[in-house]
Amino acid sequence: MIRRILRGLIVGALLVGALTGGTILLLRPPPLEVPAQGVVLVDVTLVNPGSGARAQQTIRASSSVIDSISAYSPALDGAPDARRYAGSYVLPGLIDMHVHHPIGRLPVDIELFDLLHLSHGVTTVRDCGSIDGSVLETRARIAAGEIAGPRIFACGPLIDGDPPAWPGAEVARNTAEGERIADRAAAAGADCIKAYSNLSPAALSGLRQAATRHRLTLVGHVPAAVPFEDAHLDDVQHLTGVPTARERPAAGLIAGILAGWDTIDDDRIAFVARTSVEQRIAHTPTMVAIERLLRLVDYPALLEDPAARMLPRYYREIIWKPGGMAGWTVPSLDQPSRAKIRQNICTVIRRLHQAGVVLHVGSDSLNPFVVPGVALHDELRNFVECGFTAEQAWEAATRQSGESVSPHGLGVLRAGAPADMLVFRDDPARDLSALSTLQAVVANGRLYPRHVLDGAVARYRENHDGWLYDRLMMLIFSLFTGSSEQ
Repeated sequence: MIRRILRGLIVGALLVGALTGGTILLLRPPPLEVPAQGVVLVDVTLVNPGSGARAQQTIRASSSVIDSISAYSPALDGAPDARRYAGSYVLPGLIDMHVHHPIGRLPVDIELFDLLHLSHGVTTVRDCGSIDGSVLETRARIAAGEIAGPRIFACGPLIDGDPPAWPGAEVARNTAEGERIADRAAAAGADCIKAYSNLSPAALSGLRQAATRHRLTLVGHVPAAVPFEDAHLDDVQHLTGVPTARERPAAGLIAGILAGWDTIDDDRIAFVARTSVEQRIAHTPTMVAIERLLRLVDYPALLEDPAARMLPRYYREIIWKPGGMAGWTVPSLDQPSRAKIRQNICTVIRRLHQAGVVLHVGSDSLNPFVVPGVALHDELRNFVECGFTAEQAWEAATRQSGESVSPHGLGVLRAGAPADMLVFRDDPARDLSALSTLQAVVANGRLYPRHVLDGAVARYRENHDGWLYDRLMMLIFSLFTGSSEQ
């Protein structure tokens, strides 16, 4: 009898889940149509950040790569609408070097996240840890032209020690387990390996050995149990390990990331810069994500952020709520302490840049109030506030990042390079305020006019703000988390 009851409850739950999923899919807006490959941009100014600009150019791409770039001639206009963007500035597509995708059971959210990346000129992302592995399917569907989205480089799963900081992370307790998990990620098609905060020195060594064997980049957090100089990561995320941490992971993930930033001194900064140069360590600071964590104390104000409203309500009111679904904790820091942390992070970014360390621009979207696309623009502004020129920030977010994830010219505009381009009315490499003048996005040789992208974003927002979708998803997440909010 008990078995029959349990079996009935399980079947009932599966049916409810199937019906709910079916309802959500029926409610989804029509996805953005993926255009055919092929674009001609005539009489434009080509800007390769760090290498100058060339006026009156014609750029042609018949497939996923740029066929040719040549001096403009009216006789070579080609397509009937080729002059649509004449007089504009064309720059390489932006690369966000640290994002996370929603789980595969939320296909509407995945579509919206990647749409928001495109609509803000982000044509490539590096996914730094997929809980359920669904990002590999998303990567394949975008590459095949089935759905619209940026080029994806995926690091496979989060790989952590025991206990893991996040549920669903792969756990490596020793060298052999680290190698085995990294080998499995490589076999599944990972482009990089993601190390996390609670790894032991032995487990991290296993990841490093496997990553080297498969010629994959080892990115991630410097584990709390490993000194910065002994981690030998290729790309350090969030500047972890830069300050000498005074707290262990038991104090909480946010506390661990923030530990030591209020007291870091010049000697430590010089040591980290010197070590980074010697070991050729790159850094992806994700300052925008750290700032949002610091601002969780102002949670009611964050709820009113217009950017946050680009995503469904259950993100800001359930998933990102302090103490909510993801267990985010509010840092117990006053405003002067938060300002001091930001100032010290900015100093480190400036000093690393001055020392010649490679710095990547990344957002860490999916973290609290870090909205895809919008957050990368904020991170560009952070780089400028920390001492970069606008052009240097663009170079970090294009060419330098492209060289780190692909050997095929990603992040530059030249014949044979990937056809990822942004068309602006004004030049944002001179002034970041020109980011608002984006006119079109070319991703993998497919042209998306700005009004088409904006229209698609508006349809998704109308969908997730609609009464039925909003109430249904709030109910589902409330039941899942035990929350009473709807």
